[in-house]
Amino acid sequence: MVSMHFNYQIKNQGTLSHIFFIGSVDIHFLKNAKDIEKQLKPTCVFNLRGVNHINSMGIRSWWEMFFLLSQDKMRTFKFEEVSWAMVKANSWSPEIFSWGEVVSVMLSWSCESCGGEQEVLYPVDDLYDLIESDTSIPCKVCGGESYISEEFNVGSLAGPEEAAEQSKKAK
Repeated sequence: MVSMHFNYQIKNQGTLSHIFFIGSVDIHFLKNAKDIEKQLKPTCVFNLRGVNHINSMGIRSWWEMFFLLSQDKMRTFKFEEVSWAMVKANSWSPEIFSWGEVVSVMLSWSCESCGGEQEVLYPVDDLYDLIESDTSIPCKVCGGESYISEEFNVGSLAGPEEAAEQSKKAK
């Protein structure tokens, strides 16, 4: 809650911390690390739906924060509703989610007819089939066909086990 660019909310229940990140992950992001670390329980679920931007300094700050948070070896991390901004950042820095398991991601779809965009939530387990099928979805604005806005690194989102399994299927 230190930065004007970034905000967070933590909801603790028993041994679970549900952490909601909102705003821009940049150099200011790291200022929150110690405050967040003090509040976390052993099981941590990070909701990243509200992250609308991350830059190169944000990636570095992310790494530094999760290095600090991971010092408690009893802690586990999951990432849910990973925003499109974070999905794209994962393509630049594929180990960005190596601290834990990605459960679900928001994919950005663009309409070929009207240029409308929409984000849709998907479980990570469905990503390979979705990408391989060259799927389109109806545009919410005009009903035309929408396609995933950009290519992204599915393998590092799915985790090492899923990526290895998909690699075997491809051979």
